[in-house]
Amino acid sequence: MKDIDILFKDFDKDDVPGASVAVIKDGKTVFKKGYGLANLETRQPFLSDTTFGICSITKQFTTTCVLLLERDGRLSLDDSMSCHISELAHLGGNITISDLCRNTSGIRDYLGLATIAGFDWRRKLDKRAALQLIFNQQTLNFLRGERCSYSNSNFVILAQVIERLEDKPFADVLRDRIFRPLGMNSSCLPENTAKRPSGSALGYMAQEDGSFKELLLDIPLSGEGGIVSTLDDLILWEKNFENNTLGIVDFEERLSCTKPLNDGTMAPYALGLGTSSVRGNFLQAHSGGLPGIVSHRLRIPSQRLSVIVLINRTPADMAGLANKVAELYLDEAGVVQESASLSVDLDDETIQAHLGAYFDPQTGLLFELCRGEEDLVVEVNGTPRPLCPRSQTEWDEQFKKNVGKASVSLVGTPTLPCLQLALLGGLNAILTKLPTVAGDDDLDRFCGTYVSDEIKASYVISVDDKFLNFRVGGEAGEGNPVVLERRGESVFLSRSTTIFAQTLSFVVENKEQSPHLIISTERDNHLLFAQE
Repeated sequence: MKDIDILFKDFDKDDVPGASVAVIKDGKTVFKKGYGLANLETRQPFLSDTTFGICSITKQFTTTCVLLLERDGRLSLDDSMSCHISELAHLGGNITISDLCRNTSGIRDYLGLATIAGFDWRRKLDKRAALQLIFNQQTLNFLRGERCSYSNSNFVILAQVIERLEDKPFADVLRDRIFRPLGMNSSCLPENTAKRPSGSALGYMAQEDGSFKELLLDIPLSGEGGIVSTLDDLILWEKNFENNTLGIVDFEERLSCTKPLNDGTMAPYALGLGTSSVRGNFLQAHSGGLPGIVSHRLRIPSQRLSVIVLINRTPADMAGLANKVAELYLDEAGVVQESASLSVDLDDETIQAHLGAYFDPQTGLLFELCRGEEDLVVEVNGTPRPLCPRSQTEWDEQFKKNVGKASVSLVGTPTLPCLQLALLGGLNAILTKLPTVAGDDDLDRFCGTYVSDEIKASYVISVDDKFLNFRVGGEAGEGNPVVLERRGESVFLSRSTTIFAQTLSFVVENKEQSPHLIISTERDNHLLFAQE
């Protein structure tokens, strides 16, 4: 389709990292094409048989293994996690296999924990250390079923459950139970990202001068994101949703089924799949990504339409491109476009008063209301979530579309700004805007060494050139000092070199006590460090 070529014109060059795209309609491949290069040095083209790390699209393969084991009577989605992984029994017996599959367990994300512990997890985090970060957790982000919060740890644990039940490596289980039956003969699960098959698409980061820098990664990914596949093999995966070669009763319905959270609101995540809607049709989708490589896969069951996009450069809007490809086929099928977003005359005075930083002491997360290119954006620990207006004082996240409470509501006044949050995944709070701090003359009171037995790390806080900064000590070793950006009297944001920005907040219960340090990422809330 010529319109798809137009969408991918920036990739359709013989000197840039590329992409591959497929569309499956009514069980048939109606579009398949590669663009650009998989390897800039060797000038290897990015083709439909080029091997590629699909990252978090792996999660739906992991949950499919779980459904296969359930079909065989080896486990149940209602099984307690601790029945299979005794190392996590201390986190409570009510967390189930289903909670792991649906990201409702409350277990923190090990990649964020690795960042907090000081690992450069893109290069030197081995499987043993990754598992230990998960097993060492003593507390949860939230009570099981209270929220839906994306955590790679859930799927690392699922891979461990599968390995123990099958008594063989997870890579072999994937090969024997999924890849071979579906004919996905170019798909595998390498030991780590550095051992991907020769000829795999390399990952690149775009530079300011328009050039591309190759990114080398060495991460022991498993059930959360380790599969290497090809566009051709992923087409076979999509066709399994049509013909159910694997023989799981009601396979697509079971994989796509969501469940309510404890408060009755429906979680937006099924079994290794995100769920949404497009033009009134149910949509299942998932992105995958690491620095340099990104992917997106979506399916609209009612239209028997699937789109796969693989890209070996970042930044890249893989989800946006996949959605635009799907829109072309929805237009062709005569599926009516949804009504345009509500046009609202905004009250600039009220909005201006509410712009700024808000801190949630329950999670340790920092929320910042900002103006985006077209509308408002709420940043969660530095990660932007674009908003669409519902009224003069209410906004929804882009994928929420006016369901339930507004994602962000301005509930204060110009003199006392407050935000009410009802974000996707069940995070709810009413927060008061943090006052602007006049100066940085009081930073010495935060200095000291703070330790956490939970992640076996220490933070050395000091002042340098009138900025608060930290170094991480512990098993991962000392790192370079990281400068902290002040957001409130005792709230600071760290924009580290990894994808996980951190909030550091200091809590002083009374003047006689030393402050405690609380560190949070978007996926790892409220880790407590005590001052030595």
